[in-house]
Amino acid sequence: MAVAISSTNDLRVNKKAFRASWQNLRHVGAALVVAGLLVTSPVMVWAGKIGDYVWNDADGDGIQEDGETGLSGVTVNLQDCSGTNLSTMQTDEAGKYLFSGLVAGRYRIHFVAPAGWSFSLPKQTTGREDSNPDPGTGLTGCRPLADRQSRRGID
Repeated sequence: MAVAISSTNDLRVNKKAFRASWQNLRHVGAALVVAGLLVTSPVMVWAGKIGDYVWNDADGDGIQEDGETGLSGVTVNLQDCSGTNLSTMQTDEAGKYLFSGLVAGRYRIHFVAPAGWSFSLPKQTTGREDSNPDPGTGLTGCRPLADRQSRRGID
């Protein structure tokens, strides 16, 4: 059994029928053809998410505490582990950011400190209330993301 999709115009597929076809493909090891590319080992791809919060560490201790508010408009880059930028966004009015629709893999975050700001000391707690980026580079460590995983607390 093979499923062929020749262009985005042909993607008007009944969802139930497609899921059933996909299950058959997985069980019989048949091929899937998408936009002219042959996929011999179909793999389900689930969208993951990475995100959290950029905040004003008013007392400079590297720990999020009551009264320390989010910073809007901070540039946040999603990178692969070799440093290639995959996506860029600005934090929202509450200081939050979220990269979604990600495939399983390894990623790091690059924060760009606004003019006049600097990074807090990293890893001052073992929980999610601390700062993660290296103060000299704005980079976090490279972290794995599994299928359907939502990694919050990278700030």
